[in-house]
Order: sequence, then structure tokens, then C-alpha cells
Amino acid sequence: MLGTALQQSIQRFRHSVSEGQRKQFEGCSLQVLQDEILYIQRQLDATKQLRDFNRLKNFLKAMTQIQTLAQEFLDVSEEMGYILGPIQFALMEASSAASERIDILEGLLDTYVEVGKVVPSLRQYYFLFESSETALGVLEDYFCDILEFQRLIMDVFARPGWRNVGHPFKARERKELYEKPKTAVARQLICRTSYQTGSSA
Repeated sequence: MLGTALQQSIQRFRHSVSEGQRKQFEGCSLQVLQDEILYIQRQLDATKQLRDFNRLKNFLKAMTQIQTLAQEFLDVSEEMGYILGPIQFALMEASSAASERIDILEGLLDTYVEVGKVVPSLRQYYFLFESSETALGVLEDYFCDILEFQRLIMDVFARPGWRNVGHPFKARERKELYEKPKTAVARQLICRTSYQTGSSA
């Protein structure tokens, strides 16, 4: 059953995007996202603006781990697309403006790389999610944080005329996007839960 905080996060995200975007996201999978990235790379290569998308590997791994674990333990289904869908949307928008503002695409990629660095591998705590309500609360916190992160990304790229505003991914703004207070708390909770259960992870 969904916790109250997670329900509120899901509703907040739903209300922050259009109905069309919501339906598009609900159908997004890792394969769809990977196909879109390949398409974007081909488009950028044709205009001699190819960028290194391989650096997204850790970020996508972290997102798919959270997606998979949340689907198994948090009883969410169509909401899973809210994790990967906004990534596809933002990459499409940023790459479409690459000929004018390649700095925005670079900033978005850098932001994703930084998120991939700070989100730990949660798969190693699988047994805790099976047996501990505290650990499930941690997983909910992470899912809420990622939803909020995606909402903030959408707030940039779904805004009319976003190409005409200043650089949306300066260092301070990137920090606000990925350094969420709950994430630090969640990391501490996982460590404490691991210690209490005798885990060496």
C-alpha cells in the first residue's frame, strides 16, 4: 500500500504536467528511453554536435533500480513511467535546441551524471526491503525525491519559451536539483537499518 508521502508526491507530479505528457510518461520504459537516446545521438552526429551519452550509464542504472524496486515493494505500476518519461522528454527538448544552445544539453547531461553519483545502489538492500518497514520507508523517500527531481526538470523544459531564458543548469541550480535533504536522511536510515540487522553492506 502506498504511504501518504508517496501518494502526495505522485499526485503533485501528476498535477504538474499535462494530461498528454502524463499518458506519454506512463508508457515509457527503459527500452523506449534507450531507443530515444540512440535517435538523439544520430541526430546530433549528423550536425557534428555528438555528445558522450555513455556517461549517463550510472544515472540510468540508478533510476531503473529505483523503478524496479518501487514496482516490487511499493505497489506502483503506471507511475513507474514518471521516473523515465521526464528523462526522455528533457533530452528531446535539450537536443532539439542543440544548434542554438548546446550548453543546455551539456548542463542537463552533467546534472544527470551528478545525480548518478549521489544516488547509491539500492539493489544491495533488497533483503532489507523484504523484511523491514523502516527500509521500505527509505525506499519511499528515494522515490519521492526522484519524483521531485523529475518535476523540477519538467518545470524547466515544459515551460513555454524556455530556450530564451538564462542557463537553467548553472552549478547552484544543479545542486538544488539533486541534493535533496531527504536523500541524506534516507542514506543514514539505510546504514542504521543495515547495522541493526547485522548486515555488512
